[in-house]
Amino acid sequence: MPTVFANSAAARRVVEGWQISGIFRANTGVATNVIQTGGRPDILDIKNQVNSNCCRFGNLQYLNAAAYRLVPVSSQSSRTVWRGDANATPVRGPGNWNVDLALGKSISIAERKTLEFKADLQNALNHTQYTNVLTNLSGINFGQVVGSRSARVVQLQLRLAF
Repeated sequence: MPTVFANSAAARRVVEGWQISGIFRANTGVATNVIQTGGRPDILDIKNQVNSNCCRFGNLQYLNAAAYRLVPVSSQSSRTVWRGDANATPVRGPGNWNVDLALGKSISIAERKTLEFKADLQNALNHTQYTNVLTNLSGINFGQVVGSRSARVVQLQLRLAF
């Protein structure tokens, strides 16, 4: 590839020898079972189970508690008196996406010696990726997101090859 600084040895050393690579990954959320103590709840509003405003600007309420109804629990068996209509996987948790990047530079020092510098960035854009949702309707924090994947991780490497 032609270079703008073809006549400058110093500029060629700065511009040449770079490598970049990346991985983009996106996936839907995992299937989530909504439960209650003693069994399954009823679903009242299947279309509005998920809060569309979740997970931005500090709003961590992912599941809408008003979309479900607790089924009465028998005092003798500690189980629900009827089986709620919330099936095994009625809703998916929050999906996420991620970008990992690697940047490297090779610098020729002598005829058979090179200095290699590499930087690896996992979650390069450092955005929050929410994971765990509390799914027990009997709990006080039902529907809230309580977990996230790790923040940006940077790994640096310097290597002398001879």
